[in-house]
Amino acid sequence: MGAVVIVSAGLMIALTWQAFASPQREASTRLQFFAVALERFAANPLHGTGLYTFGRELSRHLSIPPGQPHAHAHNLALTVAAELGLPGVIALGVTAAWVAREIARNLRVARTPAERDLTAATGAALVGVAVHTLVDVTLLVPAIVLAVLVALAAGIAPDAGKETPLWRRGLRCGITVLWGGLLLTGWTWSAVYGVYVHGEQLVAAGDYREAVDVLGVAARRAPWNTLLQAEYAYAAGLAVGQGDRAAAEIAVDAYHAALVREPDQALWWANLAAVEWGQGHADAAVTAMRRAVAAAPDAAELWLNLGRFYEDVHQREGAWRAYRRALQLAPRIALSDFWRETPLRRAAVYTSAPRRLPQDAARRLWLAGDEQRASALLRTHLTSDPAQPRPLIELARLALWTGEVERATRYLDAAALLGQLEADAAWIALLRADIAAQQGDAAQAEVLRSWARALASPDSSGYRLLYGMDIAHYQFLSLTVPGKLLPQLVVLGPDPALVRAVAAAR
Repeated sequence: MGAVVIVSAGLMIALTWQAFASPQREASTRLQFFAVALERFAANPLHGTGLYTFGRELSRHLSIPPGQPHAHAHNLALTVAAELGLPGVIALGVTAAWVAREIARNLRVARTPAERDLTAATGAALVGVAVHTLVDVTLLVPAIVLAVLVALAAGIAPDAGKETPLWRRGLRCGITVLWGGLLLTGWTWSAVYGVYVHGEQLVAAGDYREAVDVLGVAARRAPWNTLLQAEYAYAAGLAVGQGDRAAAEIAVDAYHAALVREPDQALWWANLAAVEWGQGHADAAVTAMRRAVAAAPDAAELWLNLGRFYEDVHQREGAWRAYRRALQLAPRIALSDFWRETPLRRAAVYTSAPRRLPQDAARRLWLAGDEQRASALLRTHLTSDPAQPRPLIELARLALWTGEVERATRYLDAAALLGQLEADAAWIALLRADIAAQQGDAAQAEVLRSWARALASPDSSGYRLLYGMDIAHYQFLSLTVPGKLLPQLVVLGPDPALVRAVAAAR
């Protein structure tokens, strides 16, 4: 038995280590969230910051964007501690202890092996869920909550062969009443939620005017919900971008209503600035964009738009500082044609951009015949995860640049086997198009270039994969639209080099 426990523990540690070995699930981000939760608990030990406020507190501590927003600390206990303080921690502990006691009692009084096995299995399942909540909060997913409730009911249900004490029957009735109230609330909210989903589908389809009307109904039914207000404002902002000037006032009012409750939402400030700018309200636009960069000081794209606003109103010093800050935060954006458009931008990129990008250094090593060091450099600077396709794509670019088509094809074949974002798939299609063109297959080359353009181009909302994989969009699809910044703003995206390469391939 001891050997089984030791082997199981070793396997669990190995699997946990492997799970955090990839940058997509690395531990440093979670530790950062843990630190924020502990800091908020230490600052408010008696009452916490309030239910469902961790996302707001996280935005105040981190720059979101470019960081991803999260509603929890990836640890249920720490999230409860941060939001509800000691009372929440005590309630969570008492609940866990009571459940453990009930499962232990049912194991003792089990009359058949089947009953004992069922109780033991449900207990093991609940332990697994409890351990997992220390590194993530998947209980946000309704299907998982339902599975946990089924296991909980099976594990703590009293023995049907014995008379249940009166206080237990009263507790059951109370829980039933509470669940009935929750169900009634859910039915009431589902009507509003259905309207919201319909409005989001209209936004995703590009029917912004009707989306404004539909989302306006949802926003009026739930004026306390800041998300509905913000999505309503976003749809109105998209309509303004298509020439619907009547929607501008709607967007401004809705964004202000949302920002009153959540003043640290940088994307909402930026979109408000875009609408104000389009209406000719330069001062209001600059003020809103300054609030955006104050809320997200590490977001290069927001600094870039602040610089553009300053430049257009001839505040060269402010524009210069904003442009230099954007380039310091994200040197990759120096590859965009945006910097060629005005003398001020050309000067900013010349004085701020790095002289040598990792790709350039790798190219020099490759030409010198040191392919091994070139590969190691790309892996170090582009990603620390060997399961990612981007280093292989860069090596394929180098091979094509030196005319080694066969080697480039092998690299691309390997990259295509790995999981890809749209940007990776676009690079692979674009490089395969170059190979097809070199081999004389012009028709296939054009098909591949068209596919690359479709992958790299923004959708109807102007989105260009601004912050990598948008969690809500990839997990819930129809419940959110991919756009976050209005197309009235300059959005260079995560890979300006790809944008330039696709443009050159037209």
